[in-house]
Amino acid sequence: TSWAAILLRQFTGLLVLILIGAAIVAAALGEALDALAIGLVVVLNGALGFVQEWQAETALVALRSMLSPKARVRRDGVAQVIDSAEIVPGDLVLVSAGDKVPADLVLRRGLDLRVDESTLTGESLPVSKAVSEAAVDEDSARLFMGTAIVTGHGEGEVVATGRATAFGQIATLTTSVGEKTTHLQSVLARLARAMAAFALGVAALVAAAGLWAGHGLREMFFMALSLAVAIVPEGLPAVVTITLALGAAAMVRQQALARRLQAVETLGAASVICTDKTGTLTEDKMTATRLWTPSGVYEVTGGGYDPAGHIANAAGQHLRAGDDPVLGEVLETAWRCNRAALSQEGGAWHMIGTPTEGALLTLACKGGCQPTAPDTRSIGELPFSSERKRMAVLAAGESGFVLHVKGAPEAILARCTRYRTKGEARPLGPEARARIVGAYEEMAGKGMRVIALARRRQPGPDLPADEQDLTFLGFIGLMDPPRAEVRTAIAAAHSAGIRVIMITGDGAPTARAVAQMVGLGALRVLSGADIEALSDTELDAALEGEVLFARTAPGHKLRLVRRLQA
Repeated sequence: TSWAAILLRQFTGLLVLILIGAAIVAAALGEALDALAIGLVVVLNGALGFVQEWQAETALVALRSMLSPKARVRRDGVAQVIDSAEIVPGDLVLVSAGDKVPADLVLRRGLDLRVDESTLTGESLPVSKAVSEAAVDEDSARLFMGTAIVTGHGEGEVVATGRATAFGQIATLTTSVGEKTTHLQSVLARLARAMAAFALGVAALVAAAGLWAGHGLREMFFMALSLAVAIVPEGLPAVVTITLALGAAAMVRQQALARRLQAVETLGAASVICTDKTGTLTEDKMTATRLWTPSGVYEVTGGGYDPAGHIANAAGQHLRAGDDPVLGEVLETAWRCNRAALSQEGGAWHMIGTPTEGALLTLACKGGCQPTAPDTRSIGELPFSSERKRMAVLAAGESGFVLHVKGAPEAILARCTRYRTKGEARPLGPEARARIVGAYEEMAGKGMRVIALARRRQPGPDLPADEQDLTFLGFIGLMDPPRAEVRTAIAAAHSAGIRVIMITGDGAPTARAVAQMVGLGALRVLSGADIEALSDTELDAALEGEVLFARTAPGHKLRLVRRLQA
C-alpha cells in the first residue's frame, strides 16, 4: 500500500469528516482560534494513525524482502537458478529435499519423493508423490506451491503460478470476504451520525427560537452554526487513535504486528477464536510418546527433536537401552532403519529427514543409543515406498547379520511369524496376534501414528528379495505434541469468555486427541463432508455446542467463519 493511500485513509472516518467541516465553518465565522484547534486535532489524529500504519507497512515490506525465494529450473536443457517470481507455465522445475515448491507442478520424474503439505491441507504427515502418466490430474502426481519436499528429488512441469495455483485459490477465497468495519468503527459512525443530527437539530431550534423572538436572520444563522461546532467533541478521534496506537505498541513488544490500527480493537472484541491444529496448537514436530512391546509399555517424555527426554516403564523407572534387552532391540532397529540426522546449533536441535524418522532417531537417543554416521549404518537397504509401506536395512551385528524392518503395522504383522517377549522369540499364534492387533488399535484410537518394528537374522551380507519370517518387536506411537503454552492460553481465553474452536485438515482421531490434551472439551467432531451436508441453520446449531472440525478444506473454514459472524 502506498504512503499516500495510508495517509488519505486517516481522514475518511465520518467523525473526522465532521471535524473537518466544523473547522471550515469556524474559520468562515471568524473563529480562527477554534478553527486552528480543531484543525490541529485532525492533523494530530491523522499523523498518529499514519505513523503507526506506515511503520507496520514498512516492517512487512522488509520481511518480504528477506524472503526472496529462488528456484532451480531447466530451460533449453540447461539447469539454472532464478527468482521464483520469474517462473512461467511450461518451465521444468527441479526439486529435492529441503526445497519449497515454487509453483503447481505435474511430476515428470521423481524418486522417493515425499512432501509436507501441512501448509495447504493441515495434514501433519508427509505425502508420497509419484509420476503417473495415466492420471496427471491426481494429487499424488502433482506438487503444490508452498509445500515442502521432505525426501527424494524430482522434476516437474509448471502448470500454474500465482493466483492460479491451489495456494493462490485459497488466497482468493480470503480476499473475497471483503473489508468490513470493526465494532468500534460502527459505534463511532453511529455516534457521529447521532451527534450530527443532534447538533443540527439543536441549532435549528435555537435559530427558530431567536427568529421568533425578533432577532435578525444573519445573527441567528451564525449563532446556530457556532452552537453546532461547539457540540462536536474535537478530542474524541485523537483519544481513540492514541488508545489504539498504545495497544499496537504493546502488541509489537509481544512480537505481534498490527497492520491496521482498527485490528487492535477487533482483537479485544473477539468472542470466538478459530484455530488450526498443525503448527498452531501443536509444535509441528513428530514426537514418539509411547512404546509398546509384548513385554510391557513405556512412556516417553520430551518434545520435538531435543533428545533430553526419558523413557520410563510402567513402574516409572527411567531406562536406557542397556538396562532392558527388549527396549534395546527396539531402539536399535529404530535408529538403524533410519535416514534422518540430528544436529545442534545455538542450543536448538534441528532434524534433516522425514518427521517420522526424526522422531524415531530422537527416541533412540533418549534411550542411550549412539547412532553412527548415516553412510556406515547399513550394508544394504530395501527402501520405503507407498506400495510397500515398509523399509528394511541389513546391518552387521555382533553375532552376524540382522535385517531391521519398520513400517505400517498391517504390512509388518503380515510378515511376522514370531514375536519377542521377555528375552526370547515365541511363535506368533492367533491369541498373541490378536493381543498385538488390539494394542495397535488402542494406540491408533488415541490419535497416534503407529510404527511397527521387526527383525530377523540373515545368513550373509546379501539382501533378501522380500521381508518374510520376521520377529515382531513392538510398536512406537508418534504424535505431533501440543505446544507447552497452548493449554494455558486456551484456559485464559475461556476465562475471558472467548470460545476456541479447532478447525483442522487432519483426521478426526488425531484432532480429538489433541483437543483433549489442550483442554478443548469437544463433544462432537464434524468432518468437511458433514459441513457440506448441513444447512446453514443446522450448522449454526452445531456451532452453538462444543464441536471441532476435522478433514476440512479452505472453503469449509471460510463458511464456518461466515456463519460465526452472521
